[in-house]
Amino acid sequence: MLFLFVVAPLGILVHECGHLLIAILMRVRECKIHLGVGPVLYSGSRVTVRLAFFMGGTTEYSVSEDPSMRGKVALISLGGPLSNLLCYWLIQQWITSYHIESILPTYFLMFNLWLAVMNVIPVKLGQIRSDGWLFFHNLYAFLKKKER
Repeated sequence: MLFLFVVAPLGILVHECGHLLIAILMRVRECKIHLGVGPVLYSGSRVTVRLAFFMGGTTEYSVSEDPSMRGKVALISLGGPLSNLLCYWLIQQWITSYHIESILPTYFLMFNLWLAVMNVIPVKLGQIRSDGWLFFHNLYAFLKKKER
């Protein structure tokens, strides 16, 4: 239960915040994180939390369909997995430095690594596209545009 209600939601939040941070740094307007599914529990200017907050998340941002924006979308799509890798590295340093033996940080460590790896695998299933698919698809389109 601790994994479902603490570890998974925090890992997902780290991931979505990574996308949000890169989008903000790229000066993309209208960025918002959505956590979970079901009825809305909380809705703010940058975050919406739903009843089943442990069931995943998305970061919504609006960029024009202009091919020059493809580079921005490629970088934003890497923000989530990179934030999970950074979190993994920081927690690993903390566990090692302070000889932490609690299982909770270890679960959080491994979940962040799993999120990073699984999200960089390029997969498209219907309308669902992984961060890896978005990255390679948009990078290819961006580089193809630059060749012209």
